[in-house]
Amino acid sequence: MRIIKKKSITMKYLLTLPKNIAADFHELTGLPKDQWFVTSDPDSGYLGSGGGTVNLLLQAWLKETDDGRPMTDDRLEGKGFKEWLGGEKRILIHSGGQSRRLPAYGPGGKILTPMPVVRWKKGQRLDQTLLDLQLPLLEKILDRLPEGMNTLVVSGDVLVRSTGQMLEIPQKDVVAFGHWVSPELASRHGIFFTDRYGKNEFQFMLQKPSPEEIRKYLPDYLFMIDVGIWALSDEAVEELCRRAGAEELLPRAGTKAGTKAGTKAGQYGQLPVDASELILRYYDMYGDFGLELGNDPRRENNGQPATGNRQLTHPNLPIDRDRLSLDQGGAQLRGDISALTGNRQPATGNCLPTGNRELSSTVLPLPGGEFYHFGTSRELISSNLALQNLVNDQREIIHRQIKSHPAVFILNSVSEVKLGAENENIWIENSHIGKNWKLNQNHVITGVPKNDWAIELPANMCLDFVPIDESDWCIRVYHIDELFDGESQTQPRFPVYNEMEITEDTLLNLINLGIPIFAGMTVLANNRQPATGVPAGLSAGLNSNRQLSASDLLNRANLRRIFAQRTKYRFAVLPAMAANYRHSIFYHLDLEQLAVDWSASGHALPAELPESAPEMTRIHDQMFRAEVKRVRGMGDGVRGLGYEVWEERAFQILRESLIRGLKLERAVPRVSVYSDQVVWGRSPVRLDLGGGWTDTPPNCILNGGKVVNVAVELNGQAPLQVFIKPTTSDKIILRSIDLGLREEVTTRAQLQAYNEVGSAFAIPKAALILAGFGEEDLEKQLKELGGGLEISMLVAVPKGSGLGTSSILAATVLGSLSDFFGLGWDRSEVGRRTLALEQMLTTGGGWQDQYGGIYPGLKILETVPGFNQAPVVRWLPSDYFTQPDMRSSLLLYYTGITRVAKSILGEIVRGMFLNSNRRLHLIEELSQHAENLMDNILMQDWKSFGTLIDTSWKLNQALDRGTNPPEVQAILTKIRGLYTGQKLLGAGGGGYMFIVAKDRGAALKIRKNLQENPPNERARFVDFSLSSEGLVVTRS
Repeated sequence: MRIIKKKSITMKYLLTLPKNIAADFHELTGLPKDQWFVTSDPDSGYLGSGGGTVNLLLQAWLKETDDGRPMTDDRLEGKGFKEWLGGEKRILIHSGGQSRRLPAYGPGGKILTPMPVVRWKKGQRLDQTLLDLQLPLLEKILDRLPEGMNTLVVSGDVLVRSTGQMLEIPQKDVVAFGHWVSPELASRHGIFFTDRYGKNEFQFMLQKPSPEEIRKYLPDYLFMIDVGIWALSDEAVEELCRRAGAEELLPRAGTKAGTKAGTKAGQYGQLPVDASELILRYYDMYGDFGLELGNDPRRENNGQPATGNRQLTHPNLPIDRDRLSLDQGGAQLRGDISALTGNRQPATGNCLPTGNRELSSTVLPLPGGEFYHFGTSRELISSNLALQNLVNDQREIIHRQIKSHPAVFILNSVSEVKLGAENENIWIENSHIGKNWKLNQNHVITGVPKNDWAIELPANMCLDFVPIDESDWCIRVYHIDELFDGESQTQPRFPVYNEMEITEDTLLNLINLGIPIFAGMTVLANNRQPATGVPAGLSAGLNSNRQLSASDLLNRANLRRIFAQRTKYRFAVLPAMAANYRHSIFYHLDLEQLAVDWSASGHALPAELPESAPEMTRIHDQMFRAEVKRVRGMGDGVRGLGYEVWEERAFQILRESLIRGLKLERAVPRVSVYSDQVVWGRSPVRLDLGGGWTDTPPNCILNGGKVVNVAVELNGQAPLQVFIKPTTSDKIILRSIDLGLREEVTTRAQLQAYNEVGSAFAIPKAALILAGFGEEDLEKQLKELGGGLEISMLVAVPKGSGLGTSSILAATVLGSLSDFFGLGWDRSEVGRRTLALEQMLTTGGGWQDQYGGIYPGLKILETVPGFNQAPVVRWLPSDYFTQPDMRSSLLLYYTGITRVAKSILGEIVRGMFLNSNRRLHLIEELSQHAENLMDNILMQDWKSFGTLIDTSWKLNQALDRGTNPPEVQAILTKIRGLYTGQKLLGAGGGGYMFIVAKDRGAALKIRKNLQENPPNERARFVDFSLSSEGLVVTRS
């Protein structure tokens, strides 16, 4: 079972995969059918990337609107292709090719290629695929596409990473993403050229030009390679449909929306009786469509450069289908391709159906971009090696096992073979490799069943065991550089055996037959010529009556058996990984998913870690045990060791480690005020603008935290106030002015009961412990000090406000006690002791609340990893909160809805303990977002400020489903269209809402709207102002 998390935005995933896996995709991957649509290219032939994109959209539309049944007029209403296209955002991934240069993963599609965990990143899964690694960036891009851009088209054999701040995506019809590389590398890809000295606008695209041709353009142009990620507007998709022969999906000129002319016209276009009968044309999105984009396209037609500015050639050219032929596999395009793409004249007018404008396009460089290609067997190894070596800082490397050679990858396998430094470029996946095997160099080995063979595999030889039907195996021996093209793709040369026929001799015979042939192929490969075709001699001596071709294997491989064996091997190695925790990545994996796998494997829990193990590893271990027990349905009452017990142990270790890591010196209190003096401490509250949750342990311990917040006063005053005065009695009197409660503390036991459930005075009691009380008889200690004291607290903020009230109140109490007893704590020390206090109270939480309140103004707070969390404070310009033209657009609204943060906190922290991939990714996003917000404030980009606040809100919702309950959404609905951004402060779910109105007029409308239609009797607007002082402690 695979853990599936719903996305925070409405998006669908559309995949083109080989037909063999398309039907079983959802069952094999566990991905939900309502979000993931899968199809394959039609049997009629290869459509090209453009035609394939249209086919994928067409098939998805037919499925969603008609569920595969013949269309009828009544079911067509409201579900036209054009309307459907703009209804939601979609990621389209093409991975339906024949994988001729990476045959091992052809049957399942390269996008589902298993990927090893990298040694420097937490939260990965043992069963992760190339698809899993692609999605985070693709989802980020899709989420940022402007209105009217709903389609993202992606190549399935690359991995693109972006470590920098994502640029704003402009409103264009086509937005392609590029990556800076050298001319030598660029010559193997499509290339975008932009003007070097102008506005860096996209000028033209070329397909695989030589390095010499690229250099010819360098004086005037910059260039980037096409990374295979294109965002398309709905109009661009419509134009693509016309080019690929799907004109009938779209409205005809002059028809009125919603009318029916002919068979099915109007809004839905002129459709045949069954839209599934549409015959699409071959069309290449990159080689045709792309070459005609830009300000100065260089596509040649009849030897002449294209004319006009951004004009696309006429789409309605006939295709001579008689000039196309298909091989017996049904997918290899033959014939004169120039008949499809050559001899086209530029259009004299616009190509868009509206007839009033041309397609606009641009290219964006990926910030901090990285590009990894997985097109060949060698690239499978080299790209993974590059990923592993992205980080060489030993402090960040998790996997501490030293491999025999860095270019060796063993995953989903049971491997007993001994490897040395001479063994390089080896990929072993879904295989059992026994101790009697001997490997050399340049191997890709997949699918090997359990065996006890003594086998030596020569250098450059690859080996696939491909399950056929229910019990047969096809053994594929091939050269690592072999290109299964032309006749070699359809040549039956790979023998099929039943399980009983496969012996050590069987495999040795195949290897020996291949050695002389592969030796010659190695010479070709070393001369940079593709190794294509294997003479018939390889199949001459096979001890099998059946041989299959590479094309046959694409269609005949039993993928259920492949996936089942892969799971079996992965489960088998789990205990060894756990036992080797000091060197393996076991406790750095996504333990939430790993607990599901462990439970399904039936393994008993591993031995509990010793106390000498690193603290964070012990914390992960305790929470992993809890999660396994939870998944297995074992709760309280099972010998007292239900999952809740293990969870509490994890939190306990964290609390103890944090307090110990703070290295707090024991306080020695001495009364430092006169008998008639009153110490008065007061603090503002904080508004968290971005980066919240990154400051929460254990994340801040592992990665450091980064938060942007602002200290504000409410209704002209500091809302949190503490008064301390000496008394002549030997007791401590605690008062809550706002609650009207009072308690006298006369014994050490009362003071030490600070964490008593429901206590209104937990904070001052814990603060007194940190101030040096509670270790000796209280009455005696007070007598030595000359008397007792009275602490009165005023909290002029509703409970569950989201303004950091409890933490800032604790800091205010500690700061006031420091002054009263002469402890000399500065703001930093007060903040550290507040963090300890929260751990004592088991409320958890991070450090941003107290530091956000005790330090004044608008600021970014940042810590480095480690248990001793002491933020560095950098102040930011406060114009947004002080200049009248901007300040008038900022509103603070109390929703009247209460939600206590502790339960929210526990659930999110639990996910952090488990290295939940989804949550860790969101935390990374939040940290990056804090930097983006800081840059915005420094650059005073007021127009984008509201958008960034809105992004904070979206990220918080993604992290916690309860952030935006229906009651809150109802408030937002009332003011829709009047604000550029808003967020609930703190953990969300209720409390205060920070609103950035579009302008002063919109702010007035928001006030009027919500004042006339409040959600409840407590809801209200609250005036606020920037605090220029933060925590202030004075004496009377």
